[in-house]
Amino acid sequence: MTESGLFVGLMSGTSLDGIDAVLVRIEGTTEEDFSWKLEAFTTTAYDS
Repeated sequence: MTESGLFVGLMSGTSLDGIDAVLVRIEGTTEEDFSWKLEAFTTTAYDS
């Protein structure tokens, strides 16, 4: 049986001018059936 999950990653980077967010679907339980798919991505700038 293949397991699947949605994961969110956040990063501000070293310049601290905004934040990046990514939504990734990861499937599989072993190295042989592992896969990932980018579902969504956004960048939001901080107000100056």
